[in-house]
Amino acid sequence: SIPSPAKQYSTNVARIFITVILVIPLASPLAIHAAASIVRTPLATQNTYEHEYQMARFLQKYYSGKTIAATDIGAIAYYADVFLVDLWGLGTLESAKLKRAGVYTTQDIARIARQNDAAIALVYDKWFEEYGGVPPEWQKAGEWTVEENIILKDNTLSFYALHPEEWQNLVKNLRSFSSELSPTTKQSGAFLLSETLQ
Repeated sequence: SIPSPAKQYSTNVARIFITVILVIPLASPLAIHAAASIVRTPLATQNTYEHEYQMARFLQKYYSGKTIAATDIGAIAYYADVFLVDLWGLGTLESAKLKRAGVYTTQDIARIARQNDAAIALVYDKWFEEYGGVPPEWQKAGEWTVEENIILKDNTLSFYALHPEEWQNLVKNLRSFSSELSPTTKQSGAFLLSETLQ
């Protein structure tokens, strides 16, 4: 027999209800992830601008055509006309091989930068802790720190002169660039001290 419209309606409602109950648990992780992405995207974009894009601008302005060492090379490689030594291993094969073999050390970091005649290094210090740290002979000139960080592997980026004669020049360049830096990036280091530049 043909079910009555009322009975058919009740059956359809029950099917929809059961379907919704079954689908919600499966879809909720996707919905949560989508919502989190919507919230995180503006800050993630800001972080990229605060460090990576600013690094590229700084290097293009003051070190165009020179060799520099870095641990985060993406924006630098795209925007800046520099010769890159990738101390993290993505763009420099020797770093990658030593890391993969589990024998990468502070001495290797210093040697690879030196052999490639890098003038300065832009690095996240914490990235090197497991390898023995930043080479002690490098001279830090300044730091850029991002307070609200969700995508950068470290909040603080350090600038090092790899030769004694380069330190004063790096300090001056950081000081000169400070007016162009993102206002949400906190600066610290020798380049903020006026007496350093005299």
